[in-house]
Amino acid sequence: MHIIEIEKAIEEWPFRIELQSCVHILLQAVNDWPTNIESTEQFLQQLGMAVDGELNEANIRARLSTIEFSTEAWLAESLEELTEIFAFFPQGTSIISIISSIEDELSGKRQN
Repeated sequence: MHIIEIEKAIEEWPFRIELQSCVHILLQAVNDWPTNIESTEQFLQQLGMAVDGELNEANIRARLSTIEFSTEAWLAESLEELTEIFAFFPQGTSIISIISSIEDELSGKRQN
């Protein structure tokens, strides 16, 4: 899903507060990513290259612990923000599942 579609959807329709919070966190993480991101697919691809293993909270935090802040500050900021999204989902949920859930809910609202 294109990032601009997510931004438009959240502005146009009322969503439950949890979804709004998750979308806000996701958009902040995308915005702070070191390179330009235009879609969630591209974000997941870039995230997969930056984080070893499954894209879950533990692995994202593990990557954060190895970041050289003097050269990877934007990556650190993005990953730190992304860790906040896990508070809204069961432990062990992957970011792929979280983004898919967000997209499904936004797409369902758009079709109604």
